[in-house]
Amino acid sequence: MAMPQQICIPDIKSKATVRLLFMMPAKNAMLSSPLRVMSLSYTGDVRFGNHERLQPWDVDSASRLSRWCVSTVLPPILIVPETMLRLIIILCLLGYVFALAENANDWKSRSIYQVFTDRFARTDGSTTAPCNPKDAITCSGTWRGIINHLDYIQGMGFDAVMISPVTKNLNSNFKDGDAHHGFGPQNIYELNEKFGTHKDLLDLSKALHDRGMYLMVDIVTNKTASKADTEDDASTPMMKTWIENLTANYSIDGLRIDAAKHVDMGYLKKIVNASSLFVTGDVAESKTETICEYQNSIPSVPNYPLYLAIIEAFGKGNMSALVNAVYHTKADCKDASALGTFSESYGLPRFPSYSKDLSLAKNVIAFTMLSDGIPMYYQGQEQHLSGGEVPANHEALWLSGYNTTAPLYEFTATVNKIRQQAIRVDDDYLEFHLKAFYNDSQTAIFRKGFESRHMLTVYSNQGEDAPYRELRIPRCGPQHSVFTEVTTCSNYTVDAWGALYVRMEKGLPQIFFPADQMGGSGLCGVGDWPIRGSKAKGDGMKDQDRAEQDQVKENPKWGRKPGRVWSKPIQKAKEKKKKKPEANSGGRSAQGGMSVCFFALAWAVFSFLL
Repeated sequence: MAMPQQICIPDIKSKATVRLLFMMPAKNAMLSSPLRVMSLSYTGDVRFGNHERLQPWDVDSASRLSRWCVSTVLPPILIVPETMLRLIIILCLLGYVFALAENANDWKSRSIYQVFTDRFARTDGSTTAPCNPKDAITCSGTWRGIINHLDYIQGMGFDAVMISPVTKNLNSNFKDGDAHHGFGPQNIYELNEKFGTHKDLLDLSKALHDRGMYLMVDIVTNKTASKADTEDDASTPMMKTWIENLTANYSIDGLRIDAAKHVDMGYLKKIVNASSLFVTGDVAESKTETICEYQNSIPSVPNYPLYLAIIEAFGKGNMSALVNAVYHTKADCKDASALGTFSESYGLPRFPSYSKDLSLAKNVIAFTMLSDGIPMYYQGQEQHLSGGEVPANHEALWLSGYNTTAPLYEFTATVNKIRQQAIRVDDDYLEFHLKAFYNDSQTAIFRKGFESRHMLTVYSNQGEDAPYRELRIPRCGPQHSVFTEVTTCSNYTVDAWGALYVRMEKGLPQIFFPADQMGGSGLCGVGDWPIRGSKAKGDGMKDQDRAEQDQVKENPKWGRKPGRVWSKPIQKAKEKKKKKPEANSGGRSAQGGMSVCFFALAWAVFSFLL
């Protein structure tokens, strides 16, 4: 775009400085954003009186303003007084800070399905193509393959997908195979052609957002093929710009930083600031206080201490480890609900490599997804894959045939549904920390949520051969209230002392939720009638069903009436409830920041014209 030699603007005071903004199209999608702002500074020339001719004064290097300042509403040339532009930037930065907080809160309600791109799905749709994980070579999984199997992921109730690093990788072999995993970056400005094209990645992002799902991308920041120090002062601006452009160009909603434990904490902050997104970082550390310290630099880290406790409890029989890990996480971490909860990953042995017991696997999945934090579920858990150490745990999922009737696939869908129901009926559910009710060598009982909208979970480490056992759980809720056990769809009534008597069979986990809060959950044949304490029926109602009623019909499964349409809310935890962040199409939750910046720009333009 040719720069004008002279621009005449009326009523500019002598020597007043203005800033000209030029919207520029991008030449390289990996190098820059779709639109960039060229910024040049000019000062008025006193020789031309009141109608000043602007003379070149200081030409800045081309730089992009905050993401929210880049907008297609800008005309080809916008002239803004220097002081006013500074105010705009300050407002944009304030909007950015608020947006970061919104991002973290928005992600807390999500559950993430971790995709190992090379081993999830092929473009040709094959379910028989051979792939021996021990060979540690590329098996041709692609982004297009992921798009074609989003129904499979969403069918389990997941609303976010994390994919392997997307940048171009080394083609040469390592001592343990080739870079099929995506962690051998060669050129950060190009995509990994083995995973697909620029259009494929754009299509994947769009396909996820069209479903209301989020996209998280794994990134590598501390190692490259050139052995360069990516954290030094010379490289940092380049890395920040790359992250800004990568997230903007592909509408990425969140990032995972590989090997964050080996990245300087100050540098991690810079990555978070550059992305303006929710960021989690891999910190493989057994001490709770250590992982909690990282929350001063990044919003989230995977909860490794809790993972180790899960293995101890269900793999080695030490249920006390589970209770202790929950307590220390709550006590030591700034925000336990933002941590990632996981029980398998592509860098760790799968749980079935310790035990093939299906009941234990269900306990592990239930605890992982119903604890404090954001569930991070590794592909193949739903098919009970049992690979041990890397690379054995990199199995090709297509060889399972994407079986949607597999026991753990259906169980995972149930657990996701009840978690989403608990969040839907109580805005404060995620902020209520998990509490241990009881534990012995075989059993642990937890509660999460405020009174009358809380969930009770009972876990066992005895496995499929466990004998029948009856258990009395005290202080469960109001007397004579009814709880539904969602995995068996059985109802249990609280006795006059507030205790619940439950039946433990075959070492299976038990998940209890108030029966009058099940409306609209899609579980146990419960209809779309209102949850108790609400003023409207559940989601998915037909228009003709929205008429006012004094009393809803009896649910034959309960044998009781679930509540009145206009009954008073029973939530007493807080008088004022926090509004849940609404997901936008890109999943960024940056609407507040965008509004602040757009208002500032509009105000600047109108003020200048007047």
